[in-house]
Amino acid sequence: DLRLNCYSDRPWENYLDMEAFRLTQFFDYTKLIGRMHKFLAGHMPKNYDLTFSHAGPSNVDDCRNVLDAGGNVAVVFDDQQPMPEAFWGHRVHDATTHDFRFLDPRGIAGLQFKTSRAFKGAGDRSRALALESGFIANAA
Repeated sequence: DLRLNCYSDRPWENYLDMEAFRLTQFFDYTKLIGRMHKFLAGHMPKNYDLTFSHAGPSNVDDCRNVLDAGGNVAVVFDDQQPMPEAFWGHRVHDATTHDFRFLDPRGIAGLQFKTSRAFKGAGDRSRALALESGFIANAA
């Protein structure tokens, strides 16, 4: 199993013949709706799985469309609140136990915001900014 993009959203399907590695399951997250539509339409390698990423208010409509089309969406929730059972009318499954999104049931992959404790006060500031920007979804 191989996750390709950890810090980017490169369309590896354009550069790598994944199907030549039949025994390898490739997986990824993307914020690019065009890539996600291509995946949902079955125009990606059979051994490649994509999960769409919620990025705040700017892509909520895209997230809902992906869910309605049967895709998965990763959504970050506040780690100081219990993870909701449902969000946007879709079941939330706890995605904090592993990163193998291709094993998930369809719906929302619920993640929890992780505050940085590297610098005194940085975690509180980053959490506040993530809440303010909508990166942390408001499940209330």
